[in-house]
Amino acid sequence: MFDDMGDARMEMEPMEAVHIRPLENRQELAACYDLWNEVFPNGRAFFQRRLDLDADYDLETTWVAIANGKIVSAAQVFAYDTWIADVQVKNAGIGNVATLKAYRGRGFARQILRQVGKWMTANQYDLSLLFTGSFSFYEQIGWERHLESVWTIGREPLTQHLLAVAPLAEIRPFADADLASVAALYDQFNLQRTGARVRSEAYWKGLAQWSYDESMVVEEQGKIAVYARFSRYPSDVLEIKELVYDIGHGQAAVSLVRSLLHAFPDVAEVRTRMPQEHALSAVFAQAGGERQAYDPMMWKVVDSASLLAKLRPILARRAAGLSLDRPMRVLWQVGDRDLLLTVAPAGVEAREATGAIAYEMRVKTSISEFVHLWLWGAATIGNPQLSENGLLRALFPEQPGILWSSDFF
Repeated sequence: MFDDMGDARMEMEPMEAVHIRPLENRQELAACYDLWNEVFPNGRAFFQRRLDLDADYDLETTWVAIANGKIVSAAQVFAYDTWIADVQVKNAGIGNVATLKAYRGRGFARQILRQVGKWMTANQYDLSLLFTGSFSFYEQIGWERHLESVWTIGREPLTQHLLAVAPLAEIRPFADADLASVAALYDQFNLQRTGARVRSEAYWKGLAQWSYDESMVVEEQGKIAVYARFSRYPSDVLEIKELVYDIGHGQAAVSLVRSLLHAFPDVAEVRTRMPQEHALSAVFAQAGGERQAYDPMMWKVVDSASLLAKLRPILARRAAGLSLDRPMRVLWQVGDRDLLLTVAPAGVEAREATGAIAYEMRVKTSISEFVHLWLWGAATIGNPQLSENGLLRALFPEQPGILWSSDFF
């Protein structure tokens, strides 16, 4: 402390050495498994199964805070590519964010995520997605809530509606030998489907091992025509996490749901997230199903300018059909970033709005609204200033997008 004579005498407590970094070895990963086991109710095997069976896993994707030599906080990045129209973008899923109880309130998890954000920028990620109920914590670090909906319906009305659907003859559990056929069916159904994960062969093999979901297939004339992943937790709720089908086999997919209800008499409710044009979405609507709010998703745009540049060809194709007598310059304010779009039938230019600029239209969006425009279109957004904007509706048409619940992390 300082006295009145100006004699500086400082009494210091021992400094705590803190390191924020990715893992360096498997021993540290084992310590993370122990940490997650202590913090979460899932159990150590849940986390170990997911990462140990992932052939694409890299130690660089697990970040930790180490205080005086002890791992006290950790977070996991689940890296994957996803479609936006016909362009693949890099997505960083965030999960397993946890801090040991004795070390909470000291900013360890927040600092991990700040460093992960810089790592995402350096590695040219475009978007980041996480699932949480702790919204205020992540909003302070740049993620924003995004509202989706989930279909729910009781067993009785759905069963009654499906009485007219012919039962299936060739339905059976998924077998390892089906992997190549199912992967091909998934790719066909989800090719250039906005929001869908681009699944590698390694990911497919890992998914078949680490997932606790059940899987069924429908065969027609010796070929797999329908593939479904589902869970029953709690046991009276059937959650259909993924349902893909070959061209012209939408009715067979619906019939598979009828077979599942017959196989599980204890199920009282069915839930699912499906693209709007999916055969099952129409069934739920006709049978009196309800769309309920689903809001644990939070999105972050890593670099809106670079993402916009990557997606510019999509906008150029959509702008080709516009009737514009001269180019339209749009100042697009995305969060705290200013972007400049020049839209014309001959093409679209996109850049950061720096220096002297001129524009005819200003569009202001939150990060969540920016993501919504790309993934689901302007017409379905909750902000009338965006949903009723003719130019935005043309550049961002409604899309039947989905990130299947099977791919959640």
